[in-house]
Amino acid sequence: MITVVEDYIGKYHIAKDEYTEENLDQYIKDNEKKYMRCLLGDSLYVEWIGDLLPTSIDVPQLPQQQRFLDLLNGGITYQDSYKKTVLYEGVRSMLLGFVYSEFLPDNWSRHTVTGNAKSNRDVSELTTPNQTVIQAEKRFNDSIDYYEAAQQYIRRSTDIFPEYQNNTVTIKRRFTFAGI
Repeated sequence: MITVVEDYIGKYHIAKDEYTEENLDQYIKDNEKKYMRCLLGDSLYVEWIGDLLPTSIDVPQLPQQQRFLDLLNGGITYQDSYKKTVLYEGVRSMLLGFVYSEFLPDNWSRHTVTGNAKSNRDVSELTTPNQTVIQAEKRFNDSIDYYEAAQQYIRRSTDIFPEYQNNTVTIKRRFTFAGI
């Protein structure tokens, strides 16, 4: 896994407790695989997975090859089709946003043996499910920008990624009718 439970802070903050950590860990595993496979295509995804160093569950996996480290972390510039210099920012934020946007709406309430329950805090006002979906969709759409930038970087770097077969998936933006 590229991201771990502890990475979900700041813009991608997810409140963690004994009930959510295991669930979030599973969302990370499932969604990182899904979105990286969409981004890289089958051949390059196999190379990517083979390059990740195994680590403990609380430590992010890191690629060994420089080409995959650059894909992960960004900080690379390239020329787009208009000969404009673009700063590529990496896939880490993309993955954080996609996992966040999948996790948040599905975990607005907690499923208990007595039925669905939502947190009740004395000092906070709870958001509605609609507000939660709006926030998740915003992060999802932000992640689409990172995804498209990663696609462009890979397509313009076929000398670095010869396994790339231009068979990646286009992910469509989500639009809410709630005023964003």
